[in-house]
Amino acid sequence: VPIVALTANAMKGDRERCLEAGMNDYIAKPIQPHQLTEKLARWCGMKMEQTPDDGLAPVAASPGREVPGPTSESLLELLAALDELAESWEQGRKRPH
Repeated sequence: VPIVALTANAMKGDRERCLEAGMNDYIAKPIQPHQLTEKLARWCGMKMEQTPDDGLAPVAASPGREVPGPTSESLLELLAALDELAESWEQGRKRPH
């Protein structure tokens, strides 16, 4: 099972320490939702591709590749939902308060 560190530690060397501790990847806070979606897609055997409306969507990295655990369809649904959430979050940040 891949482990992605999500940490407030963003100092030089923190990423390396996480990887040396056995984690597979690293994201420093504050996270960007699209960054989280892309990391999860990568470690679930998916990749992000450009959509006709200039967005990104998760797709299977290689046709026919089996991803351990949940079905590819459920992973695609999860990643698509995260991407949709990220888009809403970005839109909310752009609105004046």
